[in-house]
Amino acid sequence: MNMDGTTYFVSSPVYFIVRDAPSENERLLFHIRTGDYFAMVATALGFVEEALETKEEDTLPSPELSVLRQIKKDLLFLHAHYDICEKQRDDGGRMYR
Repeated sequence: MNMDGTTYFVSSPVYFIVRDAPSENERLLFHIRTGDYFAMVATALGFVEEALETKEEDTLPSPELSVLRQIKKDLLFLHAHYDICEKQRDDGGRMYR
């Protein structure tokens, strides 16, 4: 309600797209630098898992949902035990360890 007593209604949902990174890969690189990329992806997959669960109702879990759950577990394991580091390249652009 406005200060003059006028009431406003929004008839449809309003969505905002927020771009919080200057480049396409900046968000990805941020999560790698802070060490939480695997956890961030696992959380995103958790949202997908929840959405799929609501679609399944009383049926048995689909094979796709089982795969999704295993990937989520794998990502949490990787988050707990590993870090991502950039591959090293020689002067010719070839990767080496």
